[in-house]
Amino acid sequence: MLGQLLFLTVPALWTIIWIYKYSQQHSLTWITGTFVFLGLYIPFLVVLLVPLDIVWDVSIFKWRVLYWTTFTATWFILPFIQEYIESQFPTVETRVKDSLYKNLRYYTLLTFLSLVVIAYLRFTLRTMSFANFKELIISLTYFWGLLFVIFLLGNGLVYVPRNIWRKAFLNQRARLLERKAVNIYSRLQERIDEFSAYSSSSTLNMDQSYSLGIRASYATDSDFTSSAVSQAMSHVLPLQTTWTQMVKEYNMINTIRFAKASSSYRLYLPDSYIQMHPVFAYALYVWVIPVFRIFLACFLALLSFVIVVSELFLHSKHSLVGIFLNRVQDSPSLCAFVSFIVINYMRYCTYKSLINTQFASYHHYAVVPFRATGPASLLCFASQLCRLTLPLCYNFTSLQFFPTQFHKFYGESIDLLPLGNLISKRYPVFILMPVIFSLFSLKYWLRHIIYSYGLQKSPVIDSLETESSNTEDNFLDETSPSYLAEGRALLLSANYPSL
Repeated sequence: MLGQLLFLTVPALWTIIWIYKYSQQHSLTWITGTFVFLGLYIPFLVVLLVPLDIVWDVSIFKWRVLYWTTFTATWFILPFIQEYIESQFPTVETRVKDSLYKNLRYYTLLTFLSLVVIAYLRFTLRTMSFANFKELIISLTYFWGLLFVIFLLGNGLVYVPRNIWRKAFLNQRARLLERKAVNIYSRLQERIDEFSAYSSSSTLNMDQSYSLGIRASYATDSDFTSSAVSQAMSHVLPLQTTWTQMVKEYNMINTIRFAKASSSYRLYLPDSYIQMHPVFAYALYVWVIPVFRIFLACFLALLSFVIVVSELFLHSKHSLVGIFLNRVQDSPSLCAFVSFIVINYMRYCTYKSLINTQFASYHHYAVVPFRATGPASLLCFASQLCRLTLPLCYNFTSLQFFPTQFHKFYGESIDLLPLGNLISKRYPVFILMPVIFSLFSLKYWLRHIIYSYGLQKSPVIDSLETESSNTEDNFLDETSPSYLAEGRALLLSANYPSL
């Protein structure tokens, strides 16, 4: 009993710490905070239960409760609360109606697309049956989640070890910040201008309304304007926090560079860091941390290779993850520990890739630490985690050879229909696509080729002067010396517009 209570408490404490680290101060009401907690807690709990289910059976009843709780949260509760928070209507009733309308519009489109797929499979390929409606729903939601999981996981398996490797070297670490600085600074400037426009509009409307004596009609307009100003401010904060942390990190890198160049074996940390003896700080930041990052990057790169090969040989005896777990099956604790490491690494790569794409600091739903994430972004992120966790966990259980209760409930429902069986066995092979794209940075090469082709064929560009054309080309290329020099100048000056 004590062990089960401890098992439930650990992910709960981790979730509370995560929310405290990311959420904006005084931005979460108790209702919103409760559903954000549940939306983050359940995926963490599921990831912890899967390794135990491989070694010690977890009852099917628990998996049913977790699945349908996750299903309800990700498709109904969290999206409704998110749209309610984002609604700019002044009253509770109008906000509820607005949220219901937006969600119904989205689910109507999703239902129509699902029916088209079902009809095609049923009447053309004759691989779909309407007899098992529950299994049909599970298969469709599994397909929707796995569609994103494979591409996010493939990108993360390359991005995570590569990013740790680059951070081990000061020059590469500084280059990453310089490449990112121009984009972040320009987005920050745009959003501050947007916030200033909303603020000016709010002040102007208030002055005009009071001067004309139309206070009753202004009450509703002011609520709309106040909501718009609040949302504009919530969009500024993540970028401003990101920029502040980038400047802080860049200054720290330059401090370490200066200490290494002086060969004094002493590093005096800025006031914003934990103060320690200069010799100890030098050894820690110049030797210990970089070496640790190199070894960690190599280990994670090897683990990424093992997972990719296992995905290619999914549901076969050649899966490397399955072979290793089969070797240590005589030690249940070791088998559970290895499973925990692998599935959490897969989870981390997927979530990290998700944050860097849909929830990056310059996007609408930004997930940024240092208490800079708004309630709507937290709800959206929690909804995506609930949507992706179960397909990710089932994908992991397919890499190993042991039967689990999770597969008995979730997997048999998927494999019961030809659609789910085909997707679960064939689609994960496509993980090679995001891996190759990320490994060779094909996205930047394609963009460079398309941009270069556009420059050669555009009559407008041809009419410009050669010098200005080359300058624009350099600044649009994120790897060009001009672009990096601009980012370096912005970070060194550390002047960003204030509100």
